[in-house]
Amino acid sequence: MKQLAEALGAIERLADPTTGFLPGLAPLHHLPRPFHELSEACDQLPEHYHGEDRDCRPWLDQQFGQERPDWLQAVEAADALLLHNLMTKTSLLCHAYRWQRMPTPAANYQLEQIQLPAGLEQLWDRLSQRLAIPRVGNFFTMVANNWRVEGIEPGQAYAPTSLRDESIELVHSWLKPPLHEELRTFVSTALCIEARGAKILDHVKKTYECVQRDNPQEATYHLTFLAATILSLNS
Repeated sequence: MKQLAEALGAIERLADPTTGFLPGLAPLHHLPRPFHELSEACDQLPEHYHGEDRDCRPWLDQQFGQERPDWLQAVEAADALLLHNLMTKTSLLCHAYRWQRMPTPAANYQLEQIQLPAGLEQLWDRLSQRLAIPRVGNFFTMVANNWRVEGIEPGQAYAPTSLRDESIELVHSWLKPPLHEELRTFVSTALCIEARGAKILDHVKKTYECVQRDNPQEATYHLTFLAATILSLNS
């Protein structure tokens, strides 16, 4: 029962009622001041990061090597939408710094720690505290919250069914063509899977609740709907 309660708690804590494990509001393309420099750096990232002759670290050191008290002050007043989008763009830049270039030198796989540019490190620390999540990129920050679709405005509510493979583009890529298209295909496939699966979470949640209440009859009812929904996703 403890594992059941933990699973139910995770769904309630992490999943949006409409979009599942995708963001409830469409990702922001660009950040407001004073964070606009992060968006601009993410836009320029492929040119500094993708290529055997590239090295994004000196560039990021130059851009963000100084502490930014204005960022830290603005983070305290930021709402959830802005915090999550700050986390996405900061994570992209920090992970790029860690890997240096793509393809990355073999020695970078052995790195156990690295000193990030002071501005990025302080911001990343504070964002992780505000959002109560680890200071690391993950599926949500790097993929699920890094897309755009024509007709869906940044920060707008959307229907998961509006995410279709051919319509999805990354807000920020870290690769140049032609490898960018392979990255886009991977991201769009992952997003479409999450979008199609969003509708099953309500049935999963209700099934868990029935088991907690020791109500097998109602649990069977929801399991039947769950099975039918999964079947429709695979057809």
